[in-house]
Amino acid sequence: LAQVSEFLSNKGFPLGIAVEFSEVSEYFAHNLLSENWPYRDGNVFAASVTVNEPEINKGCADLLHLLKEKVCVESNFGLYVDYLTGKDLQWLYSRNKDEINLWLAESRTDLFELLESDRNVADIVTVSWAKDELGKYFKQYGRNRKPDKPIVL
Repeated sequence: LAQVSEFLSNKGFPLGIAVEFSEVSEYFAHNLLSENWPYRDGNVFAASVTVNEPEINKGCADLLHLLKEKVCVESNFGLYVDYLTGKDLQWLYSRNKDEINLWLAESRTDLFELLESDRNVADIVTVSWAKDELGKYFKQYGRNRKPDKPIVL
């Protein structure tokens, strides 16, 4: 159960989903063997629980793809993004140009401050966007996130 919980958590599922599923499956397993299980027209009443993968935008999916081989991505994503290669950043920018430019406009980033670095401005903007994008993703789906409401089955 711990391994299943960790696997699901790494995939972005809410905390405790495996425990709740286990409780539901144990309930059905126990009651299906019972003679007191409710029948109606010979059919057993049952319930289904469906858990969908979290929706993930293209930019975040691209970033997670680039970082798939890294260890502890959730807690170290800022460091990993800082060390993406120029080629990776060009690929990321080419696939997410509209989103990055929209983020730049909405973030009200001062371009003159960016010029103080010795890095390419496009790389700096792409790295800043990537950190913001992953930060929002892990805040919403990360393993350390507490569910807003308890999951009701």
